[in-house]
Amino acid sequence: MPNEQPQQDSIEVAQRILSQHFYGAVTLEAGATLRGSNRSHVVRCRVLQGPPNCPDSVVVKRALSQQDETYDPNSNEGPAMRLFNEWASLQFLSECFGEQSPIPRFYGGDKEAGVFVMQDLGAEKGLDVLLRADDATAAENALEGLFQVLGRMHAVSIGKASRYRQLREALGATQPGIVDKMADYANSFKNTLQLLGLEPHPQLEAELDACVQMVLDPGPFAALIHCDPCPDNCLVTSQGVRLLDFELSQFGLALWDGAYVRSHFPTCWCVNRIPQQMVEKVEAIYRTELTRGCPQAADDKQFGMANVAGCACALFLTIRWGMPGLLEQDDEWGIATNRQRVLVRLDALARATERWQCFPVLGASARQLEAVLKAAWLPEMEEMRLYPAFRH
Repeated sequence: MPNEQPQQDSIEVAQRILSQHFYGAVTLEAGATLRGSNRSHVVRCRVLQGPPNCPDSVVVKRALSQQDETYDPNSNEGPAMRLFNEWASLQFLSECFGEQSPIPRFYGGDKEAGVFVMQDLGAEKGLDVLLRADDATAAENALEGLFQVLGRMHAVSIGKASRYRQLREALGATQPGIVDKMADYANSFKNTLQLLGLEPHPQLEAELDACVQMVLDPGPFAALIHCDPCPDNCLVTSQGVRLLDFELSQFGLALWDGAYVRSHFPTCWCVNRIPQQMVEKVEAIYRTELTRGCPQAADDKQFGMANVAGCACALFLTIRWGMPGLLEQDDEWGIATNRQRVLVRLDALARATERWQCFPVLGASARQLEAVLKAAWLPEMEEMRLYPAFRH
């Protein structure tokens, strides 16, 4: 098949998908191209004709080939992997939530064409827009809404890994996700300590291993995780916050996502600081929702260890991506520099170990590394600022 079929071909595929889903002929008209990337084409389509139960509009997403990545429906990587991850997640969550879903409802897909159709949430603002504006209340409410949705999603998916895997494997083979590489990423933290002349504490290895083990085998905290629940991957609608873009999703430690507010969105370009009091409030909202499906989250020790593991993952990922290059030169990504990100996540991890009274050696090691890097990087580099919405 061609690398990129014309948009009209995608519309024809979508019409067929919707006609099967709603048991009647559906005709679409292509509208606005929505926020996507060079990995996918996303378009809102108006329903010109359809059964009474068909919505007025839908969103059609198509995987795109790019550079050396060609869409191949039989591949377990590249465009196919990302499309099928999202397809399976939306289908799974549509089953879990039913009509009251905080996730776009899934209407169907065509594997060969690399197309699926989902609910249109409307032309709404993303959290990234609100955080960079000047309405603190709107930004805080949306931030709370995002983590409430994450908590609901995790709670409703716990105990259902076999059903998710059934849906995902029906689309094709998978490969290890970002979570599955955490043992390698944890080594980057220890290596950075040694590179800067800091002797790792004798107990550090054991605590790193315990963190990694919790990520790889999360036990009661195993849930469908988004893996990139960032401000630009959600919309603030009149019905509440809605989560988008599940291309990296997999089953894993719920607190991989849940710790994103404390670790300041480790996979996002739109990163500034969140006031600490707000971090604690948002995290409590998330925990309340998670507990509805995971009673163990009500236990401080168990929740705390999972939270620290999530914060540790965020730091290890940041160090793996940036070190040792950042020791020589800083670089910018979005609205912050990567040195700023390292310092913020070292502090976040240390605070988490102090807050939850666990992994003390890991927390102390983070503080030790933070002090050395601050001495080297400040005052020439400004510390990360609060999001614009919270600067007043």
